[in-house]
Amino acid sequence: MAVSQDGNRLVTGDVMGRLRVWIDLQKDPRVESEFAAHRGATRTVVFLGEDTIASGGEDHFMRIWSGRPWRSVYQAEHGNFVTDVVLIDDQRCASASYDGEIRVHQ
Repeated sequence: MAVSQDGNRLVTGDVMGRLRVWIDLQKDPRVESEFAAHRGATRTVVFLGEDTIASGGEDHFMRIWSGRPWRSVYQAEHGNFVTDVVLIDDQRCASASYDGEIRVHQ
């Protein structure tokens, strides 16, 4: 689960590989959008910007999603489950996996 930088949205992942983007967090939280992100459980999500999300899953992929409707604009494959994705700066993020590797993505 991750909160957008402005605090207005939340993203969650589930065991079916779906992501849900929640809005109106202060008054009446509700799902703005839901989409299939991974084949297998989603392990990690992070906002990279207001309209960009990165996710990692048990399908060994780290994906970056952009726009609305959300669409995959980048993906990288690891050798095992992707366990974490972090924002490094406004141009890069890093992903980690049970394969023991980290990767930096621009």
